[in-house]
Amino acid sequence: MRKHKISFVTASVYALLLLVVGSWVSIFIVESASLSLLFSEKNLFTLASFLRGF
Repeated sequence: MRKHKISFVTASVYALLLLVVGSWVSIFIVESASLSLLFSEKNLFTLASFLRGF
């Protein structure tokens, strides 16, 4: 059996994916958020204002 070495780039991608999944789990489970409230009209308006630069 041959052991596979994990490169720095591969480990970084795995860490990024773990961070993304952990963040979404935190939003939905810990904060008890729902998808419909997360993408409400008010939030989308705020996002549009932010992207326009206020």
